[in-house]
Amino acid sequence: MKVSKRDISLLIMLVGILLLVLSYFMVFTPYQEKAEEVKRENESLKIQAEALETLSARRAIFVEESANTQEAIQEKIYRFPVDMKEEDMILYMRDIEENTPTYVNSISMPPFVGIELTPQTEQDQLASVPDIAGIVANYRFVNDGRIPDVYSMLLSYSSNQTVYTTTYSGLKSIVRGLSADDDRKSVEQITMSYDDSTGNLQVNMTLNHFILSGSGKEYSAPTTISSHGLSSIFGSMEVDDYEVY
Repeated sequence: MKVSKRDISLLIMLVGILLLVLSYFMVFTPYQEKAEEVKRENESLKIQAEALETLSARRAIFVEESANTQEAIQEKIYRFPVDMKEEDMILYMRDIEENTPTYVNSISMPPFVGIELTPQTEQDQLASVPDIAGIVANYRFVNDGRIPDVYSMLLSYSSNQTVYTTTYSGLKSIVRGLSADDDRKSVEQITMSYDDSTGNLQVNMTLNHFILSGSGKEYSAPTTISSHGLSSIFGSMEVDDYEVY
């Protein structure tokens, strides 16, 4: 079969077109897709770099705030005893009797009841930052033990009912002492009546005591009281008008 020069020229043109099409699909298209991927990665890296630069500029502030927060947490945890028993309450009221003109008539201490608390959550500032280079993952926060695990703690309270007799200044001393006490307490309710014959106050007070279990603190048992005969372990009423408790 004889092939003319015209046919050869057409054949060469077709081969050239075919090579051009193959080059487009096999070389240019993958290169274009790779270029688009690199462009997207560059944009993500730019966002990540800007976020990390912002955080790095505020690093000193974060470190100081973290230290202050840890100190504040420890101070608040310190204010809550890990446990409280009947003898603790008895000695607490006995101390009030010895330091104020107060006579305790009765004390009741119901069992402690747990309080459901939802720990505060902070927004993750890096949650929306693309982590192309893995830098964010490498520097994720890991608790080294310095920050207390609040999820393992349980806050409980007991509404203690106390009836006592005291003077007006004695009542002020008791309330002042409650607010200054190292252990957290709160007066839920207080009612009082005035005794014309003695000039004293008959007080019925609901006092909430709080304990925090799981904080790592250890319970320290109070010094026991030794009583003999019929003498009252709460002491006796003093007529002196104390101002400080």
